Amino acid sequence: MEKLTLTFYLSIIGAITGISGLLLNFFDYWKTRPRLKAEIIHEKTFFFDKSDEIKPNLSKSYRTNRAAVISIEIQNASVHPVTLSKITVSQNSETFSIRNAFSSNMKYNIIRKSDTITSYSEIIFDDPITIPIRLEAYDSTSGTLRLAFLENAVLDSNNNIPVVVSLFTPRKTFKIKVSLSKTHLK
Repeated sequence: MEKLTLTFYLSIIGAITGISGLLLNFFDYWKTRPRLKAEIIHEKTFFFDKSDEIKPNLSKSYRTNRAAVISIEIQNASVHPVTLSKITVSQNSETFSIRNAFSSNMKYNIIRKSDTITSYSEIIFDDPITIPIRLEAYDSTSGTLRLAFLENAVLDSNNNIPVVVSLFTPRKTFKIKVSLSKTHLK
């Protein structure tokens, strides 16, 4: 009987040790999870129709009626590096993967002439985001997502285009809801 109790106590100690190791691994996994903060810069996020003067500059290689620019700032809020492997933009059932579709032209001059007034506008965009993005601990980056394929985008009641931007890491997907408003360049 003494042998049975010694075996029993050893098995209890083994079970406690195993569960403790499992809990420590779980907490270590939980601490190293990616924590991203992504903010949309609303002043530089909008879409263009084919009637806007800037749209042909953004969409030279695509023959679509709409193009959009989403300015975004991404911050790594964890103590470990994070790699963004993919960025997608979706509306309803359509999903588009962001690739470097546009060149790095970041400055557009627009001249408008009417009968008595000539106006000059200058639009400066951030650099386009390139994939993959590696963010070190507490690092941040900003850039633009330039979309030229909003042909079938559905407008909401405020004439905005609601989309969802998804940021993919190897362990987690982060989603941000964005409402693209029409540009006020007229």
